[in-house]
Amino acid sequence: MMEKIIIRRRLPPRTKDLESDIRWICECLGLSERDKCKPVYKIFHEILFSLSRNSRIDSNAMAKKFNLTRGAVNYHIRYLIDSGILVRRGKRIALRSGNLTRTLEEMQRDINMVFEEMKRISSEIDRELGLEYR
Repeated sequence: MMEKIIIRRRLPPRTKDLESDIRWICECLGLSERDKCKPVYKIFHEILFSLSRNSRIDSNAMAKKFNLTRGAVNYHIRYLIDSGILVRRGKRIALRSGNLTRTLEEMQRDINMVFEEMKRISSEIDRELGLEYR
């Protein structure tokens, strides 16, 4: 289960454009908040396209392509894993649930489970403190 997820409400791109749509997903997931030169977006974009071609994800090639160190690329990949978007299966990196839509649906289920647990505990707190709920 993911450690941290950020959801931001952003207006979707005005026109249908794959690059803009991927960037919008990244922004909504809080992946580009502090990402000045956009390495997380670039790495995520590259991973998506590698997965769509069933090709190997090579952190050395990404490091060279984006002028980053291999360590920086691996750091950003770990960040995407910790965010619940990617998983590591052995030595391979993959979207958590095979495709982007199912990955987002699974993340939503996780969020819903956390909220259900928080609501259950908050009602116990309300009961103990005598706080009424209308």
